Amino acid sequence: MNQKIKPQIFPRLLQKGDLMKISRMMLGLTLSTSMIACSGAAPSMGSSANQETRRYQDDRTKLENKFVGVVGTYDGSMKIYQRVKDGSDTSQYDVVDIPLQIGIYTEEVSTGKDSQGEAKVLPTLKMRYRQMDTVRSDIILDVRYVEETGEIHASSAVSGNGGAGGNSNTSTSGTTINAVLSGANLTGEVIRAAGKLGTFSLNLSSREVISSSSEADRDFFDRTLNLYKNISGVYTGTVTPPEGSTAKPFPIKIVLSAVQISEDGNLRAALKANYTRPDFIADPTISERFMDVYYRLDTTPAQLIMSSKGGTPQIPDAYFMTITGELDETNHRYEGDLVDRRGFVGHVVLTREKKTAVQ
Repeated sequence: MNQKIKPQIFPRLLQKGDLMKISRMMLGLTLSTSMIACSGAAPSMGSSANQETRRYQDDRTKLENKFVGVVGTYDGSMKIYQRVKDGSDTSQYDVVDIPLQIGIYTEEVSTGKDSQGEAKVLPTLKMRYRQMDTVRSDIILDVRYVEETGEIHASSAVSGNGGAGGNSNTSTSGTTINAVLSGANLTGEVIRAAGKLGTFSLNLSSREVISSSSEADRDFFDRTLNLYKNISGVYTGTVTPPEGSTAKPFPIKIVLSAVQISEDGNLRAALKANYTRPDFIADPTISERFMDVYYRLDTTPAQLIMSSKGGTPQIPDAYFMTITGELDETNHRYEGDLVDRRGFVGHVVLTREKKTAVQ
């Protein structure tokens, strides 16, 4: 029988065209694998960013809900210890009630950036402390509020001008306030560097609070101008030379006026004084002085200082004069000392003739 011989099958040698086809196939496979890998990573990145955004929004909401019940203006009084006036024993004190106002408000503060480079801004609490018995710059404090107990702890935050007449509406003096909020009642103590200043009891009067710097500047200007108007008027009296002097007492007249001054586009309240001697009848201008006035509210009692400068080519300080003294509690009697270029002239006692302010 004839056996069938199976044909020998030899593998075909790879040609140049086959190699190119294989290369294209491998490249396509590599690209497909990379695309699959990338498409699988994208949802993970997006999910992480979304979670971060949600956490940030949750933090904002929690703080806003926490602060809404404490924000507002609180009015009342503070009991302070004040040395007995005209007392020889400096250890004796009177307990005095002074009007007090505290405003608590929120301010946006940057806490850094998120993973996408966006700013993370969260609300924080601030306090505006204001004693209403006089006009001084407000004190701005940082606030920590414990919602569970109602505790409020505040400490000085901003530095600024400390006296009436300046443009700054905020100051700091090492002030700390510890208080408790119970419903609409805020009670606590004020501590300064020298020790405890006093204790206060306030009630919520409004949910509105002066918070922006422009509002505070305008409010400070209005309060300062009103203060100056309250002491403005025509003051007349006598200058009495010191004992042993050959000079005689002489009359003087001072017109104290509240004015508005524009500086760099900002309004500033100020006091000006016009000094004359009524006994110089022939030529009153010989004695006339136009004086700048500084009302020092940082002293107790407050000092009222009037001064003039300038002179002539022959006598450069011919117009120099300073009157330093104090107004009584009724703002009707002024007592102080007058000094000119020659030295101490005499003791001044003046009485305000008119109660209405000079505009």
